[in-house]
Amino acid sequence: MIGRMIQPTTVVRQSPFIFIQRIVVAEFLFSVLLLLTTASTATESYESSGAGDVISFPLLLALIFTAVQVVIIVATFVSWYFPAYRLAPAAILRKSSPFAQERTLAETSTIGKVSIKEGWLARQLGYGSVSLFDRAGQEVAKLKNVHDPEIVANQVRGLMQDEPALPALFDAPPAALIATGEGDHVEFKASLMWDYRKQSVNKELYEPVMKNLVAFMNAEGGILLIGVADEGDILGLEPDMKTLRKPGVDGFENVFNVAFGNMVGMEYRPFVTLDFPTVQEKTICAIKVRPSTHPAYLRYQGKEDFYLRTGNSSNALTTSKAIQYIQSRFDRQ
Repeated sequence: MIGRMIQPTTVVRQSPFIFIQRIVVAEFLFSVLLLLTTASTATESYESSGAGDVISFPLLLALIFTAVQVVIIVATFVSWYFPAYRLAPAAILRKSSPFAQERTLAETSTIGKVSIKEGWLARQLGYGSVSLFDRAGQEVAKLKNVHDPEIVANQVRGLMQDEPALPALFDAPPAALIATGEGDHVEFKASLMWDYRKQSVNKELYEPVMKNLVAFMNAEGGILLIGVADEGDILGLEPDMKTLRKPGVDGFENVFNVAFGNMVGMEYRPFVTLDFPTVQEKTICAIKVRPSTHPAYLRYQGKEDFYLRTGNSSNALTTSKAIQYIQSRFDRQ
């Protein structure tokens, strides 16, 4: 049994001193440019051009000065506000600009060491860089110029300690998982779309598969085996695959991707990995699911529902309970 207290996510930004530092540099460069612009020759050239009849040179400079100051402040603020680092239970993420998608820097389960680097001035002002290393000792990411780096490093270490032991579950032989049966982190599904009762394709069977994937992502992760009956009988993917225009595991994964994109969203696909092991001479699909960094929803029949894995079942939460859970599991601080 894998269990842990789910930690909320934390957003980490650069030290405010970096903002001040950049403002000083930008203002200095602008002042130099202003001095060059206001030289007597520039004033004489402007007046002689006749433009002075429309707007005086001092007023023009005041308008330009105001506009440039606004641009400098906004640009400097954005350059300080981003990048932003988010410490989520499953991964450390980086958002480089207001318009960029978050990018995974490192999965917390792979981090083996955290170190801090501070110069003399950085130590006096309370900022520094936090380096993340994998278990082989290679640096995989750096959180640069963050405020209170010791606190940030401890938060990362806490995620390392609390990360569930999913690798042990994912490395377990499928036969062993099947023998153990369904549980908090293991679910069986007979097929993706082949209806054994109707003996025909039934795309409504996508829903229970996607529901369980969403529930695992919103909790601690898990593994879903397709081609295995609830009681553990090995059915295989062959009934599913024989209905495909492109028979085989590639065709099966293509169909899965289309259904996943429509019902969950391809932005969540990186949290899901498909393998196709053979058990009792039959091919099954082992879907390994990691905890997501954002709330995942199931879109089905015009509705959008939030599911959570609780015990050996995946349940839809009411709106109030979903909001409460999302605040504790996903909300940024």
